[in-house]
Amino acid sequence: MIDVREGRLLLADGVALGPHFNAAALRTSPLRFTLQPLSASPPFHTFVGTATLADGVPVGLTLVFSDLVLAHVSLRFAYDGGVDERLVHAQHVQWLERALGPGPYNYAWGAVEATLHPRDAEASLSVTWRGVSALYDGALPPAPTA
Repeated sequence: MIDVREGRLLLADGVALGPHFNAAALRTSPLRFTLQPLSASPPFHTFVGTATLADGVPVGLTLVFSDLVLAHVSLRFAYDGGVDERLVHAQHVQWLERALGPGPYNYAWGAVEATLHPRDAEASLSVTWRGVSALYDGALPPAPTA
């Protein structure tokens, strides 16, 4: 579940992901039991694992921290192997439309996007926060003006 007013991705167990979620918060959250480090190339640290969204949807997660502050989350609904990624992408798009209304999902705090990656054809949802990483900021559309 995404709280667009606050710019947070809401998970089960009361976990709220956003730029306030730093390495210390990860160490004390229930995610510490389900996430594993994937890579560390300072200033970036990446963790992968599983979680459940606040609305009960199980997901696979990739969290990218920049200077130990959460900059980007990529997630996908949990499915067994061999599922058609175009169908997963369509379900991601439908979920976003139900949760947030029609896109684009570009906000002052960041952006939300459903993608089907052209190289490996894997579907995912992403949430990226502004002002945390120059690298990620450069990939975001311009912030909306009032």
